[in-house]
Amino acid sequence: MSAWIKSSFRNRLFVTLLLATLLPLLLCDVVMMRIIITRNERALAEQASAGLARLHEDMDWLLDELESAADCLAANTAVHSALRRGDNDSRLLYQVLYQNTGQMREYARFDIYDRFGQCRYSTDNVVAEEQLDPAWGVLYSAGKSRGLVYRSGAEQGLLAARAVRTYDGRVLGYVVMGVEQAGFDRLLGSHIDTGSDLILVDGLWHNIYCSQSSRAEEMVQSLKDRLLAGQALTGERDECNYCVEPLERDGFCLVLKQPKTYTATVKQSIEVVSLLTGILCLLLCLWTAWTLSRYLSKPVHEMDEAMGRVEKGEFDVSNQTDASDEFARLAASFNRMTAEYRQNLARSVQRQKELNETQLRMMQAQLNPHFLCNTLDTMKW
Repeated sequence: MSAWIKSSFRNRLFVTLLLATLLPLLLCDVVMMRIIITRNERALAEQASAGLARLHEDMDWLLDELESAADCLAANTAVHSALRRGDNDSRLLYQVLYQNTGQMREYARFDIYDRFGQCRYSTDNVVAEEQLDPAWGVLYSAGKSRGLVYRSGAEQGLLAARAVRTYDGRVLGYVVMGVEQAGFDRLLGSHIDTGSDLILVDGLWHNIYCSQSSRAEEMVQSLKDRLLAGQALTGERDECNYCVEPLERDGFCLVLKQPKTYTATVKQSIEVVSLLTGILCLLLCLWTAWTLSRYLSKPVHEMDEAMGRVEKGEFDVSNQTDASDEFARLAASFNRMTAEYRQNLARSVQRQKELNETQLRMMQAQLNPHFLCNTLDTMKW
């Protein structure tokens, strides 16, 4: 290949033009597209990170407020007194309940259960009739703990409970708080971009909240299967990115499902289009480089042929061109050179002819006296 390039000016010109035209096209076709995809993926990652940071702050605020309200209610003497008496119509208790929940009632429901698991007071319009078992579930965990415990709801939602204890540690009842789908939507929905989904899971990856409740179990189970298999949450063939933001409390995790701009199918389509474009550009560049190299090297080729003919003795060669560039001036100089060479050659031939004639006459002049002397000498003898 190197010898082929060095063998001809046209070949060198062809390769130079091919590289000069093909490389920029390939850079734009392949490298620029890769840069665009990489920058888009980085922008999506930064957007997801910023969104998860805001969601993290909102969840921290929610859990702090739940814990603060539970502490206040569990330590309130009116709550202790009402649970001892078992009074269902305590206006003072409802006043305490509403004062300590405040803004949180927009997101969560607050209930007070007695020690038998019966709901006595609630911030909801209807007191829950379902009885919770103190020997199982969230009430059991609250009875074993001195703080606030969290559990996922039966379907979706978050349950938080704290035991109301006497000074000697006996359980009088429970403060139970529930955040349902609507509450999470009001709290977190404003920070979820269009097309993205948010999933909140506990430490065992039980679903607590999903912005698309119809697909919650399917998505959570798929993510759990991947984690158990030791795989990454986001695969190459997935159409979405999964970004995880762990919370500090009880193993909660926020999982943001973000659609990819360039999915595997889109990337494959881009690669196919890039390949076809590259082939088309290659053919176009080959044709362009070949045409230009022939056009630009034509004067040099004609000059080379003319000089070869001169070397063979054809001194009447004339290199004619209609251009007015450097090659035209070079051709004119070549034509003048060959014309002068022909004139010099003609003058040289003429001088040589004259010289030969002169020498012949001189020899004739020398020959005549010599012949006469020889003749006389012969006669003498």
